[in-house]
Amino acid sequence: MRSLQAVFTTITLGIILSACGGGGSVSESDQLGDAQGTAVSNGSESTTPTTNDTTTDSGQATTTPAPSTPTSGSQTIVRADTGIRGAANLAAVTVSGSDVLLGWFQPNDIPSGGYDIIIDGVNTKAEHRTVNTTLTIGGLDLSVQHCFVVRARYTQALPTELYDSNSQCTDGPQGENQAPVISGNPADSVAVGDTYAFTPSATDNDNDELTFSIANLPAWADFDTQTGTLSGTPAAGDEGDYNNITISVSDGAGEANLAAFSIAVTADAATAATGSMSLRWVAPTTRTDGSPLNLADIKGYCIYIGTTRNNLEMVVDLTEGDRTDYILDNLELGDYYVAVSVYDQQDVMSSYSNVVMKSVVN
Repeated sequence: MRSLQAVFTTITLGIILSACGGGGSVSESDQLGDAQGTAVSNGSESTTPTTNDTTTDSGQATTTPAPSTPTSGSQTIVRADTGIRGAANLAAVTVSGSDVLLGWFQPNDIPSGGYDIIIDGVNTKAEHRTVNTTLTIGGLDLSVQHCFVVRARYTQALPTELYDSNSQCTDGPQGENQAPVISGNPADSVAVGDTYAFTPSATDNDNDELTFSIANLPAWADFDTQTGTLSGTPAAGDEGDYNNITISVSDGAGEANLAAFSIAVTADAATAATGSMSLRWVAPTTRTDGSPLNLADIKGYCIYIGTTRNNLEMVVDLTEGDRTDYILDNLELGDYYVAVSVYDQQDVMSSYSNVVMKSVVN
């Protein structure tokens, strides 16, 4: 739709120039019959010849000149009536199917002669002449742009005054649609309990509105048709491969597809990467000074593990003096070095036992 700012300028100028006796109205040669004549001037006065046709009994027409009205100064056209005449405001030019719909309003007096429609600078005259303020025009080649002007025909003025509205045009010819472009590199795996999210990048040179679709959407995932975002959090039981997932984007006329991809859902990373270690030891029977150590004297044991022999860390304080075995759970898979120490009822702690290497498996 064209801006209407220029329209008000046209109307204002039309009214001002009409008051000055020219400029805002244009003469049209095909309207001489309506005007009944043209204004003439001898430099000091002007007149508007008006003829009254009468028919004698013999069938011959006679013409009686209307009286001239003298004026002074610049040329002035004598009006047969008074009123405010001016251009219409062409407000809408809309293409509907194979037709063009025009709509305008008239802020001035209604022209007795109705309106002519000028299409691409050519006055269509009686073909589209109307007294209404809307008109449907068919038969135009809408593959090209057309511009329209509404001409108000004030036949109540002598001579007829013509006022042209602002111009409005249909949209220009549309070039061939350019399909959108989509790109992106979705992740190919996700662990149970983790969130998966991927949003492709999509552009359209025609600036058309884009919508997205997806084929083979995983059951644990959601898809946003406005952004193309694929997201979701797989749960236990969703493990497996989800293949041939395809995200597409469309501008309503053309479509582009992202290369098909797969998502592998793996077991919970924490569970998959951990295991257990089973330990067993023999309770000491003597102290370091050689004195005997009864089982009842043992209060508990401390268990140490590390990834190197010289980097052990206590992980369990087992306050059961009669225990000689233990299972360590939730350890990352791999090899560890392990040692045990013992302490008595007075919390006197021994040094490490011998250090052994143990493997953690699931």
